[in-house]
Amino acid sequence: MSNSVDEHERARLISRLGEYSGAPIPVPGSDAVKVELPRPSLERARDDPGAVRLRFELSSVPAFWADVFNGEAGGRSWPRGLPIPRIEDDSIDVARLPVGDVRRYVEALRDYVADTNREAERQRPEIEAREHESEAAVHRFEEEFEEAQRFLNEQFGHSSG
Repeated sequence: MSNSVDEHERARLISRLGEYSGAPIPVPGSDAVKVELPRPSLERARDDPGAVRLRFELSSVPAFWADVFNGEAGGRSWPRGLPIPRIEDDSIDVARLPVGDVRRYVEALRDYVADTNREAERQRPEIEAREHESEAAVHRFEEEFEEAQRFLNEQFGHSSG
């Protein structure tokens, strides 16, 4: 049991799971997808007094997680009147947010990230199966392409290009 977690520590972590209402806390040794909302940068909006720009730089977010996030953004759980978040170029950028909505936006986004963590984990087996199918299709194409190239070489000789 060299890779196992101390049972006392494991029990303590599991008992603490109930205390958290945000993102799921992975038990050590698990490979659950867990993305945390980083601290955003905050700037005054230059052309809009009373508004700010919030920018969350995300790092190492799996592509399928970002797809789940963007696919469900603005759904039923998203508060009316707040800009809908989108991940683009590994960041969430909210250009004109009324300064009074910063707290509400961050709280809503934190909840949405936690929901996305749960949904991405639920969808992961299906997504990974599709990725494996896609990789297999690419491999099959490469083999067929090489076979076609060999056939052409046999029939017409090697090309000079």
